Amino acid sequence: DDAGDTLSAELVSQPQFGSVSLNSDGSFSYQHDGSENHGDSFTFQVRDSAGALSAVQTVTLTVTPVADAPVAMDDSATTAEDTPVNFSLVANDSDAENDLVVASAAIVLPASKGTVSITNGIASYTPNSNVTGTDTFTYTVKDAALNTSTAATVTVTITPVNDLPEVQAISLSVDEDTASAVTNVRSLASDVEDTIPTG
Repeated sequence: DDAGDTLSAELVSQPQFGSVSLNSDGSFSYQHDGSENHGDSFTFQVRDSAGALSAVQTVTLTVTPVADAPVAMDDSATTAEDTPVNFSLVANDSDAENDLVVASAAIVLPASKGTVSITNGIASYTPNSNVTGTDTFTYTVKDAALNTSTAATVTVTITPVNDLPEVQAISLSVDEDTASAVTNVRSLASDVEDTIPTG
């Protein structure tokens, strides 16, 4: 300013993909909103102590992209007692740069009521014998830059089925023309759902 006035900067318009604040020393601070938009701008003008305003000027910003970690979403599956189930873990997962590595899906906390393995994003879960109820495990996934997601939880519901009763083979030795001893067949039978066999 030719008159030696004190100058101050005034913000005219905010950037589209972030926010900016003007500091008393004439500098500015810009905060990007974290989106994948890598170009932004805002406008300002300068006021002197007499109140005169400069023409509006534009500040153009180039935001250097940084690879974001992928997002692993919780999953669920249902299977019958004693029946394995296969399902995709990564079908609902995402990555901002679209470079999620499907084969990177890995177990963090294992299941407690069964066993689980992951191959190319497909989980294979096998419940333990005669177990029912709910089981959980967690997993993570990576992107091409090896950024790792936070752990997602997988919930498996194991529904009960009626197991067949089991009975031991019976072998008797009987003398000719002699009645056999009474044999309690029920005591030789067992059933997972029933403590005392009946019938």
